[in-house]
Amino acid sequence: MMYDGYENGVLTHNWVGGLGGDGTKYKYSFPLQDPWCSADLHGHIFWVTCTPEEKLSFEYGNKWYLDHPSSKYKWNESQNNVKKNGKFTKQELKEAYRMY
Repeated sequence: MMYDGYENGVLTHNWVGGLGGDGTKYKYSFPLQDPWCSADLHGHIFWVTCTPEEKLSFEYGNKWYLDHPSSKYKWNESQNNVKKNGKFTKQELKEAYRMY
């Protein structure tokens, strides 16, 4: 689920959340999608950004196209757009986190 991010009452970005096993909350911020374009993938239409390189640079840096060993990738540290966003207590984590 993507949420709207506001600063001083103005919509400035979108964000999604992440949760570490220890209860640490993470916030991944993204620029507003402007504008939307359509793409055909094997006969299915998808809505995508019209500026993919801009979005890739925002999240992964200007050299987003370089290969990075997946063994060094950390889901909660490797992107430019992730920040810690608080931490659940053990009790809150029991209520917020469900294993299926």
